Amino acid sequence: MPGRREHDTAVGHSFALEVDGVRVTMLTEVSGLAMERDVIEVKQSARDGSFVVRLVPGRPKPGEVTLTRGLTGDRTFEQWARDASLGAAGSAAAVRIVVLDPQGQAVVTYALTSAWPRRLEVGGLRAGGTEAPVERLVLAYESFERA
Repeated sequence: MPGRREHDTAVGHSFALEVDGVRVTMLTEVSGLAMERDVIEVKQSARDGSFVVRLVPGRPKPGEVTLTRGLTGDRTFEQWARDASLGAAGSAAAVRIVVLDPQGQAVVTYALTSAWPRRLEVGGLRAGGTEAPVERLVLAYESFERA
């Protein structure tokens, strides 16, 4: 695609998204990547007859991550969001978020399981504004791990 760069050497790190062998680069922000568990309260009797509340880990909670990039002619985010809303096969996929160094080499990779597009948002569209238009893709996922 004309004008499309694989990485930006003017920044310390950039990010990429990989879905089914397709790599979307030039992500400017990744936020919300988190691991969380339910907390279960267990009430127990103490020897003196009082109650003690203990907290124990419950099941893992699914999460959401937001990916931001400048608005371009690349329609990968939009197509994936449309396919997922239609219940297309493969809309929930194994997804990888890759942290890239200034030379475009992978530093860290996070693998998300059963990820699918929850919301696609276009922002920064203001007449006379100085901020660049951006695309934000929110992915819901079951779990993630550092690959």
